[in-house]
Amino acid sequence: MASCRYNLPVVLHRNRFLVVLLALIAPAAATHAQSLLKDSPFNPAPGPNAAFVQPTAPGAYEFVGMTVVGNVTLLSINRISDKHSFWVPLGKTVNQITAVSYDPRSESAVVRAENQTLTLKMRKATIAPAGAAPAFAATLPAAQVPAMPSNAAEPPPPPP
Repeated sequence: MASCRYNLPVVLHRNRFLVVLLALIAPAAATHAQSLLKDSPFNPAPGPNAAFVQPTAPGAYEFVGMTVVGNVTLLSINRISDKHSFWVPLGKTVNQITAVSYDPRSESAVVRAENQTLTLKMRKATIAPAGAAPAFAATLPAAQVPAMPSNAAEPPPPPP
């Protein structure tokens, strides 16, 4: 079996154009790669909301929903201070919120957040009145169906 040996000075001499091209392009490519990392759309947005805002008030959370997937109970908890909501499995912790228990009769959940145990009642839906019904809804005429002439042929009997 023949061994494969490369003489580096010979390879570089034969491909000197490629070596020069790479030497010229490498700094620009490195700068471009750094700018891509800095301006990535996956980085947090700059500004006051860029960092995690730690809620301070005990009422900074609300219980907004519950669902069961398979045999896992998920609680939907809103963190009011930064307007983030999380589905937290019962007995687990997600984003520093632990779902301790859920009572379906009282629709309340016990959660642990910020080193406090909070009992949260499920938020009730509010329905705003729609106002007056549109005027056209009550004034639509009934559909007029033309009468069938008395000399019309009888429809055929249904097949047996």
